[in-house]
Amino acid sequence: MNKILSNPIYYLYRAFKKLINFFFFVVGNIYFKLIGMDFSFFKVKMDRIPHIILYQNAKITLGENVVITSCSSTNPIGVKHKCILAVLNSGAQINIGNNTGITGASICCSTQVDIGSNVYIGSGVGIWDTDFHPINWKEREKRPNDGKSLPIKIGDNVFIGANSIILKGVTIDDGAVIGAGSVVSRNVGSNEIVAGNPAKKIKKIIYE
Repeated sequence: MNKILSNPIYYLYRAFKKLINFFFFVVGNIYFKLIGMDFSFFKVKMDRIPHIILYQNAKITLGENVVITSCSSTNPIGVKHKCILAVLNSGAQINIGNNTGITGASICCSTQVDIGSNVYIGSGVGIWDTDFHPINWKEREKRPNDGKSLPIKIGDNVFIGANSIILKGVTIDDGAVIGAGSVVSRNVGSNEIVAGNPAKKIKKIIYE
């Protein structure tokens, strides 16, 4: 391992990768401004440009020092796809607070998704405030994209483990931890650890 790390080619590769990441950081921030996203210029970090869907009169707001990771080479567990921020209806909005990190996640919003500050969102996470399609097959035939939607609210200092799914109408209070691979369909209290499908309370974190 030490021999590999001391190889000049390794450091040359690392320097080249940083140069590429810096390019996408600059171009990504310019792109975000051009499409009308609300954020402080050059205060959002990214290693690739995420996939953005932004309907007319919809809104995406990003706080300072938000980190959006879409490249496998910058995450040790890999990234299945680049980050997706999709606002699917006019008037809908995604709001993300300061110092929040998002890795290869999909955030789809038909009404409103609020994510607080200092939130960790792991690789492959899905946060979807909509069913996308009606449950009733007869309604799907008539209105295939008219799924039920309810707002999602995620508080500060929340950790959402890799490949978890947060479903419509869920509120996750401050300090909660969502175990990897969980499907969250009910509210999660502050400082609670939940896991499973459907997600159930494991314990509550007690701070002394």
